[in-house]
Amino acid sequence: MNRRMVSAWPVAALLAAAARGGPPVADLEHGAVAPPIRATTIEDERIDTAARDGPVLIVLFGATGQAKTDQACRLVAAALEPIAARREPHRWLLVLSRSSAPADLEPVLGELPCRPSVVHDESREIFGAFRTVVVPTAVVIDREGRVVHRQAAMSNRFGDIIADALAVALGHMSYERFEQSLHAPADDAQDAASAQRADRLVQFGRRLAEEGRDALAEEKFRQAIDLDPAAPAPRLALGEFLLDRSRLDEAGAWFRSVPEGRRESIDARLGLARVCAAQSPPDLEEAEQLVRAVLEGMPDLARAHYAMGLIHERRGDAIAAAASYRRAAELLMRQAASLSSTDQTDVDER
Repeated sequence: MNRRMVSAWPVAALLAAAARGGPPVADLEHGAVAPPIRATTIEDERIDTAARDGPVLIVLFGATGQAKTDQACRLVAAALEPIAARREPHRWLLVLSRSSAPADLEPVLGELPCRPSVVHDESREIFGAFRTVVVPTAVVIDREGRVVHRQAAMSNRFGDIIADALAVALGHMSYERFEQSLHAPADDAQDAASAQRADRLVQFGRRLAEEGRDALAEEKFRQAIDLDPAAPAPRLALGEFLLDRSRLDEAGAWFRSVPEGRRESIDARLGLARVCAAQSPPDLEEAEQLVRAVLEGMPDLARAHYAMGLIHERRGDAIAAAASYRRAAELLMRQAASLSSTDQTDVDER
């Protein structure tokens, strides 16, 4: 806790919450208007969630010193980490059933990448308004103040469910798809959750790499591979990351690990060709073989022509390199024109 939090502690208190006699549990399921929370946090910050068109909100109900609450905090923080990196408006409230000293909270909250605003609810007014009797319970609320999902009690899929519910609240996932994942068989649900989590880690890693936070980005790519070892996308992402940083041997190993016959194997071949061309000394023969194999099946793939340009340039053949780069540019311009035409047709049809 910071010094301001400690100094505010004697006056920090819950001022108000949703009215007593709230709706039954069923009314707090998907689509229901969430009860407003009006309170003061332990940092002496006024909270009022009644306004619509606000940030996406997650309310986590817990108990101080409870291992499952601590675990839920870590899982919610992990789900919010990529959202925070994308700077999407969100808010996290941790509502505790009894007061506690700042030192009691710091061991858990201090290690989180995203920290919640903490509210004490010893009178159980907020607990009552949300009809919460089990902790931890998490409620995800969209920008319009409506409940997306209510997850009561810890489970093996707690973190993934919360992450997907937040994706629904932010408009990145349809509720229908979310509901299907909730009711999928256990094995399928676990596999799907792992794949979705791996995809989120890849996207987060790319954002971190763009911001120059290389160590953390690489960690996220490797976590994604551990979560979904058979998926080619995390391997490609790590390969591209390493290639861009001239860690050529490592990048080549990851590109070679992508199975043949997958759509992503084309990207792996082109990545490996760039590795071969960038090595010292370069293996331009293998690089060219890899690119020509791609062009045989996809002669209009701009990325392949660009890779061929790199190979010609490394050979010192400026004329051939310019021709390949020109061809790549023409294909990209044609693709852009085609997309623009499609967009205009969509507008006209409306």
